[in-house]
Amino acid sequence: MGAVFFMMLMVILFCIAMFFIVVSTVFLIFRRVKKRKGKLVKKKWFVIPMVILVFNILVACIPIGYIVFLHIANSSQITDIVYAKSGEVLYWPIGEYESTTNWFEMDGKKYIQFREGFSEEPFFLCSTEAKRGEPVANISYDPATSNAFNDAMTFLLTGSSREKLSMSTIYPIVNENGFEFYEVSGNVGNDVFCQESKLDSIKAYYAEISNYETKKLTCEYSAYTEDEGNGERRHRPYINIEQDVTVNTEVFNELEQALESGQDLMSVEIPQKYIELEKAAQPDTPIFGYDERELLAYSKDHMAYRHVYLVLIDGQVYVEQGSSGNYITGYSLPDEMNRYIITTVFVN
Repeated sequence: MGAVFFMMLMVILFCIAMFFIVVSTVFLIFRRVKKRKGKLVKKKWFVIPMVILVFNILVACIPIGYIVFLHIANSSQITDIVYAKSGEVLYWPIGEYESTTNWFEMDGKKYIQFREGFSEEPFFLCSTEAKRGEPVANISYDPATSNAFNDAMTFLLTGSSREKLSMSTIYPIVNENGFEFYEVSGNVGNDVFCQESKLDSIKAYYAEISNYETKKLTCEYSAYTEDEGNGERRHRPYINIEQDVTVNTEVFNELEQALESGQDLMSVEIPQKYIELEKAAQPDTPIFGYDERELLAYSKDHMAYRHVYLVLIDGQVYVEQGSSGNYITGYSLPDEMNRYIITTVFVN
């Protein structure tokens, strides 16, 4: 809403400036005509229109500059589209008011988003780019939903047509289970889709912990470095470290269940020494001051993963639910499990 109001303000500002530019230009032309006819014209009829002209030219540059900025910024973010050899182009269906990118139809079948962004599913999808097959089709907004004004504004603000700007590619995703996944990748609708009639059964597979490798896990954490890093925090570079961890088969499930049960959750204040370590941001120290590690268990077809966050503070390991300020919320591991996790997970 705010962006629309600002755009309308720019349009009104430009129109007002153009009005005074035209009026002042007419006065200057009229003055020049009178002067050529030898008539006496007061100097103010040159100074005043010229001041108005120059001022409004500067004012008109504000919305023009804003449009140019949006044009450059938007055009730089347009994704290069891969076109399917089949030449088939699908269109997103029309929702209640506009096109929806939650589902589409292909070959008489309805495909819907496999996992929505705020889903409470216990798993997440892995990166699928390396699993893509050859594109089968492209998908775009239905041309019937556009009009000449929208097309003109799209070109003005992006330098591209609405059709190209809304075009994406549909890739089949190859997986060991033969599940029918399609990934939409491009400028609109980036997500993984599956056939609606098979959604529940496929989700049930990935919700079952026995379909995951829970003995050989991946452990990820971040630490400050003196060299070039993967990112920057507190103006210091840090690297993301990944290592393999082997644990007893039931350990990962126990860690998950401890947190999901919601029992014995506690709020733990971060000791001052870890806060100082975080601020110092010295090489080889954890980026949060205290040691935090993410344990990931991947599905056997490598399409999904489940994870837990573990935090080590003063010799005690917590399964972390969240953090805020100088506190974390989590579940404290019992002594035996605590010692086991320290010796198997919190090692470099």
